Amino acid sequence: LKIFDEVLVNACDHTKDVANKVKNISVTVDKKSGEIAVTNDGIGFPVVKHPEYKVYIPDLLMGYLRTSTNYDDDQKKITGGRNGFGAKLTNLFSIEFSVITAYKNKIYKRTWYDNMSRKSDEEITACSAKEAKEIGTTIRFTPDYKRLGIKGLTDDIIALMHRRVLDVAGTTDKKVTVHWNGEVVPVKSFEDYVNLYIGNKTETPRVYKKLNDRCDLCVAFKPDDEYRQISVVNGIETYLGGEHVESLVGQTVRKVTAKLREKTKDLSIKPAYIKMKLWVFINITIENPTF
Repeated sequence: LKIFDEVLVNACDHTKDVANKVKNISVTVDKKSGEIAVTNDGIGFPVVKHPEYKVYIPDLLMGYLRTSTNYDDDQKKITGGRNGFGAKLTNLFSIEFSVITAYKNKIYKRTWYDNMSRKSDEEITACSAKEAKEIGTTIRFTPDYKRLGIKGLTDDIIALMHRRVLDVAGTTDKKVTVHWNGEVVPVKSFEDYVNLYIGNKTETPRVYKKLNDRCDLCVAFKPDDEYRQISVVNGIETYLGGEHVESLVGQTVRKVTAKLREKTKDLSIKPAYIKMKLWVFINITIENPTF
């Protein structure tokens, strides 16, 4: 699940670059063969050799550890990838891993085998700018299931992958269309995403607020005494919560508690009780997050 997520988050990161013009992200999962593919139609990796390392950029990014541009914390970034491992770990834990990427007038292809221990020759071919846009970048891999201690893809694993694709559909720009196994995911906004959990507004009343251009907050009443939060930071699910969640939930609980006390004059209403009744959804973009 994690090595799948690394590739998916990379595709999600591309949508945050306005110049990249990503309109589609496609994910295909073949249960029988165990192969997984993630495609985005944005601008591909430059098909040029790195001036210092003398290898092609796609090869450097996919086949060498700690080759990232996200290390400088003085430079503000809102991507999910931060450590320079990412897709390389997917490559390491796969029996086969390939990249196809198109940039300007060139297409680059390479395949690695057996946990990145072997690789094919590079294929570099010419293409038109229109073809490059249609090709974008595809990462295709077959995990090393034996090394991971499982026989292959199960229905549960595939369902969890599907769920992560829904996360991406609900937290990327409305201009991005997300596809799952050839079908368009019917989620175009964070509110659509919330509806998957609690139904539409007539089924479950809620307060939905766009706090600013980088934060959406939705709060609904949960009839049972079990607080629940669903949060996504820069396209990455933070299922354990964190400071970003506690800050927003704390402010919400304090305001609701004060309002109820104002109406009832009942000082026995405790913030902890209010929190137990909430179902909170948060989609937030944070500069240089620490996970």
